[in-house]
Amino acid sequence: MITIKILSNVKFRNLFRVPAFLFLIISCFILSILIYKTKLKINKLHYYISEQRKSCLNELSSYLVSNFKTIVIENLNVVGMLKNRKLSKSIMDAGFGMFKVMMDYKSMLYGNKLIYANTFYPSSKTCSNCGNIKKDLTINDRIYKCDICGFEADRDLNASYNLKKLATGYSDSINDNGV
Repeated sequence: MITIKILSNVKFRNLFRVPAFLFLIISCFILSILIYKTKLKINKLHYYISEQRKSCLNELSSYLVSNFKTIVIENLNVVGMLKNRKLSKSIMDAGFGMFKVMMDYKSMLYGNKLIYANTFYPSSKTCSNCGNIKKDLTINDRIYKCDICGFEADRDLNASYNLKKLATGYSDSINDNGV
C-alpha cells in the first residue's frame, strides 16, 4: 500500500520530464539539421544557376563561331570594373573569363580568326564616321555625339562600328553578316 501512495503523490508529468540540458542538445541537433538542409538547397540553386550560365555561354559562343569568320572581342579590365560596387555583382555573374576561353578554343576548332581589341582601345570614345576621339565621354552618355562632324549614334553601336573597322584592318575575309 505504501508504494501506491508514493506513486500517487508524484505528478504524472515529472515521470516523463526531459532534463533541460538534454532538451537543449536535442533542439540544437534539430536546428543543425534544418541549417544543413537549407544550405543544401542553396548549394543546389547555385549549381543550377552556374549550369545555366555555362549553357548560355556555350550556345552563344557556338553561334558566333559558326556564323562569323572574324570575331573581335574587347579585352576588358574586369578587375577595374569590379571596383564599381553597383555593377560588381552583375559583372562577376556574367562569366567574361569563361566566355573568352570558350571563344578561344572554338575559334581554333572552326578555323576562325579571333581578334582581341586592346584593353585601352577607345572603341566607345572614337567617332566611327571621322575618327575623332572624344575625351570627356562618361558612362552615363548613352548616345555618342561627335563635336566635329555631328555624327550621332548609340554608344554601343558606335563601338561596334569601330571594332568592325579594327577587324577590317586585320582581315579582308569578313562574311556578309558583318564582323
